[in-house]
Amino acid sequence: MSGLVTPDGRSTKELRLDAPAPLGLIREKGIGAQRRWIKRSNKTGILLLSIIATVDDGSMHISIACPDRYPTWQEITAVREWGFDPDMEVVMVLARRGEYVNLHPNCFHLWESACGREGR
Repeated sequence: MSGLVTPDGRSTKELRLDAPAPLGLIREKGIGAQRRWIKRSNKTGILLLSIIATVDDGSMHISIACPDRYPTWQEITAVREWGFDPDMEVVMVLARRGEYVNLHPNCFHLWESACGREGR
């Protein structure tokens, strides 16, 4: 299998990331096991939106960021629909303050939820 693979053997194709990207995102070379997509302004070439997908601790993780604003709800839901199976539970977690690891001020993180795999 190419791309990212979760420990239970699901590939990114099963996680929908091989489908055409929404929002005008263009695939860019990622670093290591991550995959990256970006959207730039057609007129100025300025970065408008970036997406990074990884598998962390066995769960799909997609970061969505804009350089000068928070991603909109429409952008977040478009990435959710594209990056995750429609029947999968996806969460945005607000971690304890002492566990913040956000390296970008306008970044949100979508995580595959364990309760979506195991039931509630």
